[in-house]
Amino acid sequence: MSNGGSETGGLAELKEELRLRLVAGFWDYDDLLQWASDSEVVRPADAAALLRSMWDERLAEQAAWTDTGDYGRLKDTFTQLQSEGILARMCFSCCVTCATSEIDHERTLHPDPPDWYRYREWAYTYFHEQDALRLGEAPPQLVLGYSAFRAHPDLPEALVRASYDGDAAAADEVKERTDTMVGEQNRGSGRELRPDYLLVGITARANRSADRSVA
Repeated sequence: MSNGGSETGGLAELKEELRLRLVAGFWDYDDLLQWASDSEVVRPADAAALLRSMWDERLAEQAAWTDTGDYGRLKDTFTQLQSEGILARMCFSCCVTCATSEIDHERTLHPDPPDWYRYREWAYTYFHEQDALRLGEAPPQLVLGYSAFRAHPDLPEALVRASYDGDAAAADEVKERTDTMVGEQNRGSGRELRPDYLLVGITARANRSADRSVA
């Protein structure tokens, strides 16, 4: 029995998935080729041909752009946040569970810490790969994960001190309550940890694909 119908449907589905990734702009050609070639309903050669066609179309479209659009502005904002001690990562990890568990390891040690806290970054924000894919949808919307590495200043001093002294239960409580308090502080504002950075609801008009060289 022919599976032509399945292949045709699979090709249409793959095309839409590739479109989302191309519009979001956080994957280079080799990333997308590897991902597309793993399709179970489309032959690798067909997946590669589809990607090449869509990639070239996207590069031609980008050639007419006069700037990097919202991608460039978002990148600049994340760079600014980083310079102010907020660990900022775009398209970081695969999902919220993995991103939240991995973000701690992205911190860098402070060469001369002023107190007990040993790292340069005091807070973080990120969006993960699934969030990045939503930038290819209409209307696009960016969802951010964020919190503070340092204990919230309104927490009881005794609790914070216990966490510093190695009390694991206290450390877990400090982290949980800090996350909750930071979330309540910013909920509904559509803003990051600092009020002068509006990041939610951007339009993913431009991406960085044109910066990549494709053999």
